[in-house]
Amino acid sequence: MRTMKKYALLLIVALVSFSCSIDDDENVNYRFEFVATDTVEFPSEIYVNNTYNVTIYYTLPNSCYYINGIDYNYTDDYERTVALVATVYDGTNCDANTVLESTTFDFKPINAGTYTFNFLTGQDDNGDYTYSTYDVVVLE
Repeated sequence: MRTMKKYALLLIVALVSFSCSIDDDENVNYRFEFVATDTVEFPSEIYVNNTYNVTIYYTLPNSCYYINGIDYNYTDDYERTVALVATVYDGTNCDANTVLESTTFDFKPINAGTYTFNFLTGQDDNGDYTYSTYDVVVLE
């Protein structure tokens, strides 16, 4: 029985010594970056209190970029600012080819009227963000 306890203790010590560390990924560097919108596709007709898919088309610069989410801000009651957020993994082997992709988000207007959507398209020479504006009419 003592021999069995010694083996069990030795096994536990070995497992603890060689197990995975939570610090294994300390060399993986990543950052978050906005990705420019290429084009946007809205439904041809939109009505109050219905949910619609809006499709955003974009180009990722290389295979180190992964879309992480959509930054969707209410600028005003009828104005929205939308930007794609990517996780960029630095220091990894990336395929240099651009990647064309799309993603969607739901839009459910609660009031009739003209909604203005400003989609991030990049930055100008001064470093200020530029936007492509879409006016969407919502019917009763």
